[in-house]
Amino acid sequence: MNGPIGTLAFISIFHVLGGGALGLTLRGLRKGIEFNKIFFLVGGTGFGCMPLAIGAQSFAQANVMYLFVVEVLILAGAIVLTAFIPDWILDTFKSPDVVTIGMGGLFFFIGVVVGGAMLKTDPVFTLLFGGSFAGAGALLLYRGLRTLL
Repeated sequence: MNGPIGTLAFISIFHVLGGGALGLTLRGLRKGIEFNKIFFLVGGTGFGCMPLAIGAQSFAQANVMYLFVVEVLILAGAIVLTAFIPDWILDTFKSPDVVTIGMGGLFFFIGVVVGGAMLKTDPVFTLLFGGSFAGAGALLLYRGLRTLL
């Protein structure tokens, strides 16, 4: 997880989540301004854009500023995709089972990737962190698939 690629991988999680919140805000502004839309606007901006400063500083030190451009593209892509995706596609994901499957897959992926990347440096922390995330993700994934199928 050390190095610029690891930093980009970690920071991208926040860009996708914050960009998704900003995109949902843009979708909702078509119907008027409401309190929850403003909450997502402020939260999404903070969650998605604050890591830009961290990335810019990290990538400037490592002399790989092209990764900052990739970082901005990931954030912009999440915003645009969420804001302009057709409603009939979003209606598919409103089932609680689909959300459970998605969160389980994400947790499992984070646990396996972070655990695999850190295995050589600190095996105890890797087993605790990666194992707990991968285990929780596998259980959520199983639960969602079992109810869906």
